Amino acid sequence: MAIDFEINGHRYTNDPVLAAAENIPAQYQFIGYNAVLALESYAEDVVAVGGGSTEAAEAAAVLAEAFAASAILAPGTSATSSTSLTTAYGAQIYTVQPGKNFNKGAWVTLASDAAPDAVQMSGPLLSYDPATGAMIANIKALSGIGLTAADWIVSLSAPGGAQLGFNQYTGSQFYAAGIFEGLVDMAAGNNADLGAGTLFKKTATASWALTVSGIPAGASACFILELTNGGLYPFTPPAGITYPGGVVPSLSAAGTDALALYRLAGGSWRLFMLGKDAK
Repeated sequence: MAIDFEINGHRYTNDPVLAAAENIPAQYQFIGYNAVLALESYAEDVVAVGGGSTEAAEAAAVLAEAFAASAILAPGTSATSSTSLTTAYGAQIYTVQPGKNFNKGAWVTLASDAAPDAVQMSGPLLSYDPATGAMIANIKALSGIGLTAADWIVSLSAPGGAQLGFNQYTGSQFYAAGIFEGLVDMAAGNNADLGAGTLFKKTATASWALTVSGIPAGASACFILELTNGGLYPFTPPAGITYPGGVVPSLSAAGTDALALYRLAGGSWRLFMLGKDAK
């Protein structure tokens, strides 16, 4: 909400454009850190005109409504944005409230108000214009990739590392101990969600069609499927799939087969039989 009132001959505002156009001194601007100075000046002016005066009462009413309703008077390092953004690495351009106190190089976190844990981005600020609220952050860490939101809460945060959700490493990684993952039971489902894991099992009870999801754009992928009764209940593979020598492997009608599938970025799936009728 806009603040624009006069008391004791001093004009107060939270509009940076108005402040510049009218040459309003910083101590009367409810903008960023200047808001603290403005509160001190306002208190002095209230005393000067008399706390019970009409002038003081009208000014107090404007401030009370603005403080209750406007994010502009939230802490200088906290803001919101209704810009529609899709979680991804690199520069994200969006608009927050003007008059904040974000500085270039500071690490910020953008979290969806509806799903702050699942839809989140963070990285250093490339720029912030306090006059317009235009902000650019260079995203370095994510929770959830390819997700779109327009209800962002923007705040300062410590420089981030790996998230508990999706991460992308651009350099080599060294692990001093083993890495383990859980088994994903497809049960009655037909979809292998690679966002949930890369080791799947399924016991077929009817013919079915295999689908694959959870692959970030431009990524290659692979997974293992332990399939039971695949020969009795055939499955339809993803379109364009290829096999070694162009021969479709024979699956066990009453046994368990281990299948490996991989796909290069933008290519078709390839299927290999790792082991037939495993006992």
